[in-house]
Amino acid sequence: MTDPGMREALDRATSMRAEMNAIRDRMADAELVGSAAGGAVRVRVNAIGEYRSVRIDPEVYEAGREEVEDAVLAALRDVTVQLREIGERRMSDLQDVFNGIAPGFMPPR
Repeated sequence: MTDPGMREALDRATSMRAEMNAIRDRMADAELVGSAAGGAVRVRVNAIGEYRSVRIDPEVYEAGREEVEDAVLAALRDVTVQLREIGERRMSDLQDVFNGIAPGFMPPR
């Protein structure tokens, strides 16, 4: 016979896993765009860090190789800041999930 405490712990773990999977799915679907040069350079990435595309408008090339490289780097930095911010929000979401399922499981941030 299953111990009621063990069954409750298993139910919590199952619920926690489902919540974590849901958060990951939402992050995989969320798209971020880093941009530079007034939007002429754009880098698309999902919220779990999978880069999707880079778009460089033709007029950027006229500025020269170094300018193109600088603009791409700036767009990457822009999207990295966004990734960091969304990661922090998701960690807060996870903390709420853990605390809802197992109060005191995770220390406060």
